[in-house]
Amino acid sequence: MLLFHCLFISFFTFSIMFCLNCSFPACKSWMSSSSSTSNKIKEINVIVVGVSGSETVKGPSGVGKSLLCNRFVRPAADEFHREHSSVLSQIDFCGSPVINKDHWLYWGSRLLNCPEGSTPSVVIRVAEQTEFLDDETFETIAGCSKSENYSQRCSRTSLQSRDKLMYIQKEQLGLESEFPQHLLPDGKFNVDGFILACDVSKDSPLHSNHVLNIAKTLSKTKKPILIALTKCDEISEDSKRHYMNLFLTTKELKHVLCNLPPVETSSVKNVNVEYLFGTMALLCLRSQKLVKKPLGYQEASLFVEQRNLHVKCCFSTLLSQAVPLCVYPKKCLSWKQVLADIDRHPDLMNFVTVFGSRVAFEMYERYVSEAKELWAMNRLRSMVPRLFDIFQVFLDVVDLTEMEWNMARDYMRCHPLFNALFESNGALELFRKLKTEH
Repeated sequence: MLLFHCLFISFFTFSIMFCLNCSFPACKSWMSSSSSTSNKIKEINVIVVGVSGSETVKGPSGVGKSLLCNRFVRPAADEFHREHSSVLSQIDFCGSPVINKDHWLYWGSRLLNCPEGSTPSVVIRVAEQTEFLDDETFETIAGCSKSENYSQRCSRTSLQSRDKLMYIQKEQLGLESEFPQHLLPDGKFNVDGFILACDVSKDSPLHSNHVLNIAKTLSKTKKPILIALTKCDEISEDSKRHYMNLFLTTKELKHVLCNLPPVETSSVKNVNVEYLFGTMALLCLRSQKLVKKPLGYQEASLFVEQRNLHVKCCFSTLLSQAVPLCVYPKKCLSWKQVLADIDRHPDLMNFVTVFGSRVAFEMYERYVSEAKELWAMNRLRSMVPRLFDIFQVFLDVVDLTEMEWNMARDYMRCHPLFNALFESNGALELFRKLKTEH
């Protein structure tokens, strides 16, 4: 039954993938890769901006800029960190080469390949304009650009920071030598395009005005701009419509929206993130003809869910092959041994990429636990028919039927034949479970 279910899911998932790819070529316009390509590689710099500052400006949480950057540059589950703080000590702000006394972060780069060869491969370097706050005063830390307000500073198209290191996670600050170290090339970041992160869960007039001010300032740069609606997994359609109407009715943003409507994203669920940056690459390379309309959040989310279900089903099948239920416990491999057997297997690698190594181990533990339970239940069922003969041995000595269960159990445990007739394998607990089920 499980095998049939997995085969059905696999077929259904591949059917959806085929339909989506045929109907919406933008979904497959760009594919990530670490391998070399014969095409000439282009390089573009994309910066992610959005409302930043104190809680009175942006609210109790950020708008999702860091999560967008993290999910695109390092999309694997083990490298995706949901907590990124803009509150720093003066020591970290001034002393860490990751911050480098700047109110912006360099996130590194990712190579995207076009499978059709119609456009060159592209390396997308990603930066984020933010505003760091002092951990004592919770005011903006004095930096090179404190005199500029955020909406002006985030629209700068040329950034410089000598010896600036790539940002990975907040625990990196002060411990830079313990993390991979990649310098910002030439200490320069010349912006080719902007992504404006708009948190649609915040629809207050004050927040909306901040978003509009940033969007209007960006529009003056004449650079490609894409609007990303973030946290779409947390909000209602009404909130999205509020911002859609806001952008559409703003005269200064008409030429921005002529490229594409706002892209509905979720960094946590990895929905439309690669599409967002891949499309920005096309716009920067002036390949507008290849740009396709984005999937709405619900449709794109369904695609991701079915893909993840397929990945999970494939890994489950791989586990059942590595540790077959029918030979348990004769063949019971530790997690380390299982990894040695299936190392580099595509189904394992895909699962770890989507769900993470911890979830892979937890799934192995559940599988082994189910195998133990199945073995114990089968063994119990095979031994139950002998109970009548075994109890006859005890009943010849004393009438157990007149005893309370606790007394009878203690009596049987003290019987000289107990160890010969019974074995401790959790069978009594399973027997109680079977009794309650029936």
